[in-house]
Amino acid sequence: MYRRYHHAGGIRCKSEEAPLDHRESSNGFAFHAIGSGMIDAGRIAVIASRTGEDTQAFLAALAHDWRRDGQAIVGVVAENPNAATGCSAGFLRDLASGKRFSIHLDSPRADTGCQLDARGVEAACSELLAQIPASELVVLSKFGKLEATQQGLWRTFLAAVGAGKPVLTTVSSRHMEAWKAIASSATWLEPDRSTIEEWRREVAISAARSVSISSQYF
Repeated sequence: MYRRYHHAGGIRCKSEEAPLDHRESSNGFAFHAIGSGMIDAGRIAVIASRTGEDTQAFLAALAHDWRRDGQAIVGVVAENPNAATGCSAGFLRDLASGKRFSIHLDSPRADTGCQLDARGVEAACSELLAQIPASELVVLSKFGKLEATQQGLWRTFLAAVGAGKPVLTTVSSRHMEAWKAIASSATWLEPDRSTIEEWRREVAISAARSVSISSQYF
């Protein structure tokens, strides 16, 4: 279930009510810390998917406009030239460099029937990691089956959250339970520009305040 609420910064959005799963994880501390209040959960936002809408194209358009305006936005978005096949595999495009990483196998895997190439996702992840420290916001295409098993873009999720960077992503409906287990307090946003722009402004203001407060003590 979802509920409407006002974030501390005034954001009107949706949030999960389910409690955070505190299971131990050797490399999941950054996400688990959200539930303990150590990390501002409002900085992690998921765009709710709607039937018939191309959420990846929407993410790409948002990121393009923000980068055009001089914002330090990094991340990857998915591009699928074979949408009609029913498999989501295609390419990941790096927002900063424009480089495309193939995540499409020529032949489907026998165990899944899908043509997702985990090696391509890992390659995109590795290049993105170096961009996160200097970024203002990290856009990650999706939390899906690879990330649910701590593969794929998992390391970039951890790095961004651990560095206190705002994260904007989508979540596969098939792996919602895995997402809830690590980030149940994440903010859910309707797929419209005004809502997402408001969230982005609020997290930017929050980050600026944090820097200002820190500078007074260090």
